[in-house]
Amino acid sequence: MDWLSSSGSLVLGIFMLMIAGDKLISAAVNLGLRWRVSPLFIGTTVVAAGTSFPELVVAILAQIEESSGLTIGNVIGSNIFNIGVVLGVVFIWKHQKGLVGGKAESYVLSLLTFIFLGTLYWAISDNSISILTIQHGLFLLTLFILVMILNYKRGRSQSVNSDLEEFIDSETSRWTYLSLFVSMIGLWIGAEFLVHGASELARLLGANETTIGLTVVAAGTGAPELFACISALRKGSSQIALGNILGSNIFNTLGIVGAATLIAPLPMDTELLRIDLWVMTGLTMSLLLLQGVLKGKFALRTYGIVLLLVYSAWLLEGVI
Repeated sequence: MDWLSSSGSLVLGIFMLMIAGDKLISAAVNLGLRWRVSPLFIGTTVVAAGTSFPELVVAILAQIEESSGLTIGNVIGSNIFNIGVVLGVVFIWKHQKGLVGGKAESYVLSLLTFIFLGTLYWAISDNSISILTIQHGLFLLTLFILVMILNYKRGRSQSVNSDLEEFIDSETSRWTYLSLFVSMIGLWIGAEFLVHGASELARLLGANETTIGLTVVAAGTGAPELFACISALRKGSSQIALGNILGSNIFNTLGIVGAATLIAPLPMDTELLRIDLWVMTGLTMSLLLLQGVLKGKFALRTYGIVLLLVYSAWLLEGVI
C-alpha cells in the first residue's frame, strides 16, 4: 500500500462506518421502542451495542492481525472521544441547566473504569507492561454480563416516553431485523478497511500503532456514537443520547477488551498510556462531579465547551 491507497482505505472505512452505523441505530432504536423499554435503557443497551460494534470489529481484526496497539488504543481513544467530543456536543446542543437521568449509569461507569484500571495493574508482568490474558478477559466479560442483567431489570421498571413514538416507523419487524443484519455487515467491512488503512499509515508515518488507535481509528469508530446522538437530539431524546455514550463506554471497557483477550493476549504499556488512562478516568469522574456538586450550578453548554477543550488539548499533546 502507498500513501494514496492507504489513505483511501482509511477514508472509505470511516465513510462506511458512518453510513452503516446510522442505519443500524435507526433499526436498533425502532426495535427497542417496540419492546417498550425506557429511552435511557435503549441508549445504554440497544443503541450502545450498535454504535460499539465498529470498536468490536476493529478489536477482533486487530487481534487477528497481531496489532494489539490498535485494539487498546481504539478502546481508550473511543472512551475519551465519546465523553470529550460526543458528550460535549450533546451538552452544547442541550444547553439548559441540569442533567436529566443517567446518574446511576454515571456511577456504574466510574466504578467500572476503576475496576478496569485495577485489572490493568493486576496484569502487569514486567517493565510496566500489562498482559491481559483470557482469565482477565473472562473476569471483565462476566462483570459485563452482570451489569447488562441489572440494567435490563432496571430498564423494564422505568416508564417509556410517549414522545419517542416518532422513532417507530411503519416497516415490519422482519425488515427491521434485516436492516440490523445488513448494517452490521457494512460495519464489519468498513472496520476492515479502516484497520488496514490505519495500520499502513502508522507504518508509513513511523507512528506508533497505539497512537493511531487512540486518535484516527477511535474517531472513526466513534462516528456512529456521534451521529446517533445527533439523531436522538433532533428527535427530542437527550436520554437516548446520554445513555448511548455511557453504555458505549461500558461496552468498550468490559465487553470489547474482554472479547479481544479471547482471541489473543492483549499486551499494553501502562507507562506509554499513562496520560491517556488519566484523561479517560478524569473525564469519566467529571460526570460524577456534574451529577453531584455542580448539578444545576451552570449551563451544560459551558461544560460541553470544557469537554471539547480537554479533548483538543489531549489530542494536541499526543501529536506534539
